[in-house]
Amino acid sequence: MGVYRKAIITNAGRTMLARAVAGEQIIQFSHVCTSDYIYPDGTDFEGMAVLEGVKQRVLPTDVWVTGDSFISVRAMFGNENILIPYLTQNIGLYAMDGDTEVLFSISGAETPDQVPAYNGVAPSSFVYNIQLAVSQVADIAVSVNPAGTITVQEIQDVRKELGTLRRTVTVLVPALWTETAPYTQEIAVAGLKVGDPAEIWSAVSEETTAADAKMWDKMASMISYSKILEDGKLTLGCLNKKPTVAFQIRLKGVSV
Repeated sequence: MGVYRKAIITNAGRTMLARAVAGEQIIQFSHVCTSDYIYPDGTDFEGMAVLEGVKQRVLPTDVWVTGDSFISVRAMFGNENILIPYLTQNIGLYAMDGDTEVLFSISGAETPDQVPAYNGVAPSSFVYNIQLAVSQVADIAVSVNPAGTITVQEIQDVRKELGTLRRTVTVLVPALWTETAPYTQEIAVAGLKVGDPAEIWSAVSEETTAADAKMWDKMASMISYSKILEDGKLTLGCLNKKPTVAFQIRLKGVSV
């Protein structure tokens, strides 16, 4: 699996972002390209206008805002038309500036993906989520090329992702521990499945009172381990002391 450096936004891309923040335009991402060209050290990526060595060109399939400072663009590349394998050294993102398509950003590879030639039986696909670090993201309107279509493979990818979606739930931990160490108890958690990467975090939020926050953190610190031995049930264990009152924890990584 390839590893890519964070996307560098070109000067043309920065100009478009400034106009988008001012409400003067919507940024429409038009194409995503892969390239096998190896740029030398010291290349001025911000000043680039053209991506060299383009091997494939596809329409982006989705765009969304991540957190407070990122725009994410997704694209999928298949190898059905690839006769000669190549290394994806760069991923270029293009956007429409009026009637002109400009290079918006470029992501260089630390470890490039190797795209194999199509063997006529089982196609390969590579899905890239390009993250663009921007300021004032809430003021920027973005879209993808409306001509983009979703393929059967993309539907299968989405189904696969839906099968691994996770959520965060707040769990009440009652004071119902076993009498002897290790002190354990089972708690019902809807949707929890064996194999979920469920992690215990503090349930304290800005709405939590100071007294509850202090008590919850103290009680949670006594938990030594957690296990999922059966779907829908979380097993907690305390090797030394056991909590004496009920408290809340936050469980991250529960199946949807």
